[in-house]
Amino acid sequence: MFGLFGIWRTFTTVVFYLTLVIALAGLVGNGIVLWNLLLHVKKGPLSLYLLHLAIADLLFLACQVAFSIVQAALGSEDTLYFAVAFVGFSAGLWLLAAFSAERCLSELFPNCCQGCRLTADLPALPRSQHHVAPGSGLLRLPAVLAGMFGLFGIWRTFTTVVFYLTLVIALAGLVGNGIVLWNLLLHVKKGPLSLYLLHLAIADLLFLACQGCRPRHTSAILCIVIWGLTLPAVLLPANACGLLRSGTRLLTCLHYHAASITWLLALVCVTCAAGLVLFIWVSCCSQRQRPKFYGITLGSMLLLLFCGLPFVLYWSLRPLLNFLLPMFPPLPTLLACINSSARPLMYFVVGRQPGRREPLRAVLQRALGEGSQMGAGGLALPMGHM
Repeated sequence: MFGLFGIWRTFTTVVFYLTLVIALAGLVGNGIVLWNLLLHVKKGPLSLYLLHLAIADLLFLACQVAFSIVQAALGSEDTLYFAVAFVGFSAGLWLLAAFSAERCLSELFPNCCQGCRLTADLPALPRSQHHVAPGSGLLRLPAVLAGMFGLFGIWRTFTTVVFYLTLVIALAGLVGNGIVLWNLLLHVKKGPLSLYLLHLAIADLLFLACQGCRPRHTSAILCIVIWGLTLPAVLLPANACGLLRSGTRLLTCLHYHAASITWLLALVCVTCAAGLVLFIWVSCCSQRQRPKFYGITLGSMLLLLFCGLPFVLYWSLRPLLNFLLPMFPPLPTLLACINSSARPLMYFVVGRQPGRREPLRAVLQRALGEGSQMGAGGLALPMGHM
């Protein structure tokens, strides 16, 4: 009995200090990434998600380091630490899902994100494909008519149809979510689950309002919305289940916790589905070169599956796992720290060119910066329009 207890104490001590060392290394790595993204890397819509993701990882790792030091000094662990640290982790999960989904959609439908600028932002085409008689005061015909009998014309026709179909559906969704939001605010008695539906209607309304003509600052707005939604989405279930205070309201805890588990698993599914679709599209269907952030998207998906998902499961089944598997709780925290700390190393591997010695700033600029991206038909499209 005493031998098993000694082995268990040794195991938890090793995992504790290993977690602390990895978290400290991750703090340094994410600090370097954040410094370069803020000051030296040319940012675009997608790299803005990575900037906020580095902030979320930094917050999570800083909480882990601070709470580990407090735990080592006082010899006790407070459930408040776990809830506060999970805010940073869940914000990173939201941001990773948004980044992966936008990277996937911008590769599948590169022109739909700029459909309202088909004539204004279209790169110059050969005269045989795109010609307007000089001196005509009429608006230019859409480029889709210029290549009517070629593959370019067929592709532009398809993307234009998808664009206007998206616009019609977005308008209908705006009306529908507006009605839902009006009734939830004024006429429906709100409970724990309906409060999530209220915030979901607001998020859908913001998303649909940005469709059709993608505003320049859509990524920044989405990042702000994600940070705003993360706090209540984590702290409300934590408060109801007694992680922030001594009392526990069982029925309310079950309602909030069920909603929390649902949206967490939904974010994991969105991230993995976007990465899988992007991998299949680039490997089997696309004739263009690998898109920007392709390696980062796939690497982040694998890190989430093997290192981030156990922490999500631990949040979802914490009381049960603490009772049935007391040796399990330290491992998800260790894996979550690996998930957040390995991202800077992944950026370095993606941006590094074999056989060349370069400054770290140049490597991160290549991995995280956004320049020109190849669009449909091999035309260079600015990443700011994607």
